[in-house]
Amino acid sequence: MSEYPYVEVVEYPKAIRLIDSGWNDAEPVYCVRGDFSGGMYKPIGANQMIANELYGAINANRDFFRPWLPWVDSVKSPADEMPIVESLADRTTCKYYLRLNGWLTGVVGVVREDKTTGTMEIGYWHDPRYNGHGVMTWAVGKAEMLCFLYGDAKKVEIRCATENKRSRRIPERLGYRQECILPAAEKMPSGVVHDIVVYSKTLSEWLERPTGLQNVHWIWPPKSYLYQWEKYHKLKSEWEKGKQK
Repeated sequence: MSEYPYVEVVEYPKAIRLIDSGWNDAEPVYCVRGDFSGGMYKPIGANQMIANELYGAINANRDFFRPWLPWVDSVKSPADEMPIVESLADRTTCKYYLRLNGWLTGVVGVVREDKTTGTMEIGYWHDPRYNGHGVMTWAVGKAEMLCFLYGDAKKVEIRCATENKRSRRIPERLGYRQECILPAAEKMPSGVVHDIVVYSKTLSEWLERPTGLQNVHWIWPPKSYLYQWEKYHKLKSEWEKGKQK
């Protein structure tokens, strides 16, 4: 079974200004080119502090998440987040949390896997106070790369409510194809029923434009960085040979 790397950290490739409006009355954080570290982290073990932070981010933004995430109101305390913390710590799962300038701001990773077809579905959520800077688009691109290189995925899907335009922009920016719309596919606790749009990207499409391999600044274990490029070139070579037949 594949093991996913513990942590990836990059120097984010543009200057941005992040404002913290709620936690600990922190001063605004100014970030300049080359001085901003954003990361996708896989903790080594279950951690109560991480559960507390996840709960804090969700609890502060329930009204924002509620129309789109059916599980939001089932999270009533940090204890409800311990299962996701434990899954984050499992190196055999492609699930990561995001940390920006010290703050835990979201989660990205595989939410569904069909081993018979090699299809993985990526899900994500992000604190809206940190939206608008391309951070989640970058993180989903990294998760996509991990699915293809570590999870041996043949296809990656992203599913969103048709009305959730902010979430839909992420797969569209990353070059996913709109595969279909599933009518009345998800019922929310409020009784609202959403149509779901399915976006997809195949291994061959990713090999032509390998999202997620660029801008890696540091990765643990260190051999993972070389492994990624070696695996990419091997897959690309096999794919090109298959096209010539």
